[in-house]
Amino acid sequence: MSRRHFLLAGSCLLVVLISGCVTTLPIEIIPTSVPPVSAATAPPSTEPVSNDVSTVAGDTTPPAATAVPGILLSPTPVPTPPPAWARDQALTYLQEGYQMNLPAPELFSEIDSAQVAMTGMQSLVAYGSGNWRVVLGTSELTPPGTLDVVLDNAVTEARWWGQVDAGGAVVTLVAVELPRPDSKAVVGWKGQVVSLPPESPYDDYFEGAKGNRHGIFSNDADIQAVLGRLAHYDGRVQVWGELRYAAPDYNGRQILVDRIELLDGPLPADDTASADTATAGTPVTEVGPTGALTAPEFGSILVDHVLVSGEAEGVFENHVVVQVESDEGEVYGQASAITDAPDIGQKGAFTVDIPFHDPPETGNGRVALYSESARDGSLTLLAWLNVRFAGAASGMIASILTPEAGTRIKGSVQMTGTAVGVHNQRVLVRVEDLTGLVWGQARVKTDVPGNWHLKLSARRPPTARPGRIAVYDVDPASGQKVLLAQRDVFLRR
Repeated sequence: MSRRHFLLAGSCLLVVLISGCVTTLPIEIIPTSVPPVSAATAPPSTEPVSNDVSTVAGDTTPPAATAVPGILLSPTPVPTPPPAWARDQALTYLQEGYQMNLPAPELFSEIDSAQVAMTGMQSLVAYGSGNWRVVLGTSELTPPGTLDVVLDNAVTEARWWGQVDAGGAVVTLVAVELPRPDSKAVVGWKGQVVSLPPESPYDDYFEGAKGNRHGIFSNDADIQAVLGRLAHYDGRVQVWGELRYAAPDYNGRQILVDRIELLDGPLPADDTASADTATAGTPVTEVGPTGALTAPEFGSILVDHVLVSGEAEGVFENHVVVQVESDEGEVYGQASAITDAPDIGQKGAFTVDIPFHDPPETGNGRVALYSESARDGSLTLLAWLNVRFAGAASGMIASILTPEAGTRIKGSVQMTGTAVGVHNQRVLVRVEDLTGLVWGQARVKTDVPGNWHLKLSARRPPTARPGRIAVYDVDPASGQKVLLAQRDVFLRR
């Protein structure tokens, strides 16, 4: 069961670093899934060890305290995990949470990292097994004590980008073309509900008789109330429902319970709301508040405004608040938006432009998505994207005039726009999909008033997908790109 304020659904599109081509499935942004720190997952002091599925499944020892998820910056530096050990944690998570048929960790051997093209990643270590490749490293925005991990397949073009911290926490940032396993019926499974410590992003998990561990949750309020009180119950339970894979819960799996029975007596007497049996009545469809950000791109460099897109579900009156903040939480700009959900509480998308003022000349920050409490107006963090600031004093401004947002692009496209204050009076214009893959690009020079226009030829992707037109300033000395403007479009095959 997820602690909602830890959910990152979006968390986070790091795929500006991923090279290659995507063919069939859309991007899936999945929140953090963090296994507890235990003897089975703690990093070795010297040599990394394999953490295979059978070892994890057989471990029935209640977990110890969990480290803060890797994507949350820790104030105390922690050692970076050994690459081979971090690789094994990621592989085990994908084998269990996604039911992926991957080679055993020991079948991956180190390959020449010089052959790996991962722009922006440093200290690369690469492993290969057949058509599978695992690349580990860090970037400028990798949290301390964490390794970025990229898994891809040369044939199927499946790609997964995540992070593993020193406590064994696995954070999924981007999943492309990974299998979507069918759910499994849960009929009278017996086991225990084990509570996790407060610092864990999840409340608890269900441990079956054979040691298998799954997240557990219910859309029924009465059953969820029983699950919430099982921290004081040492006995066994029996559950019915559905096991879902690739879920935002413990180990990437979640039992969605519609009936639960307590097998070893009632809950403690001081728990006045206890019940021996609870069965779902009318399902509760509200699962929020949850949210995700799809733009700007993770790591974007901002000047004085940003166009933010995303989605949210279960927020009060379909209302969200988006802020541009420093790492310490200082707010530089804020805007509200209403999602396009068909009804109150349902999932809907939003787009909002946020001007901001007085950011640092350079430095790190974030774009953060919040839901607002109907009771007291307090804000609950749903998702964020790390960004960098170029400094408001740079004076760089650009816009896209044509084509219009939502235009369906196939082959060449006529574009016009404006740009002032850019290096050498030139901008880089790209057609990109939402994974960061570039399907067409060109540099164009502006005239004296600052107008530009070009006819850009874009390659056709193998499958239709959402995309964007992006305008960048490029520093000729450093090659650093600053995103100045973007417009959502649709790329046709």
